[in-house]
Amino acid sequence: VTGVQTCALPILDPAASFTFSKLEINSWVAAELAQRAGSGVDSVAVDFQQGRVSGVAQLDFDLLRRASRRPMPPLSEYVLTGKHELRAEGNLSGSGGKGQFTLQSVSIDGLPIPSLLFDLLLNTLLRGRFPEFNLNAPFDLPYSIDSLRVEPGQVIVAGSGASR
Repeated sequence: VTGVQTCALPILDPAASFTFSKLEINSWVAAELAQRAGSGVDSVAVDFQQGRVSGVAQLDFDLLRRASRRPMPPLSEYVLTGKHELRAEGNLSGSGGKGQFTLQSVSIDGLPIPSLLFDLLLNTLLRGRFPEFNLNAPFDLPYSIDSLRVEPGQVIVAGSGASR
């Protein structure tokens, strides 16, 4: 967690490069979730492979529905109730100050779900609270990070002047 706290400065030294382990990132995610108690997300764990990130979240759809500012699609109110495990995996990269995530697979309780249904759930559950959220769009990397590289068990971030 110390490395994450160090990187959470307003500006990353242009010559700096930081490596964050899976343990550090999962600790940071747990701390962020603790600040959002009652959000409907009970836990999240991430893992890293070459160029890929995977995550597992324990979700309470009843709490998510209550917290959402948009109505849930009618069918989902019957199917997605109570607590469920969501798994997602995709490619993650970053360069030139921009990051890109490309979703590869999603499952709920071990059952694969089509990306169209996942997009519908994201729109319903997140867009009310985060209107700018778009899973498939490039995004600005924070803290003056120029690039990120995902490797087994870790993520390496660098400022624009860091040697790679």
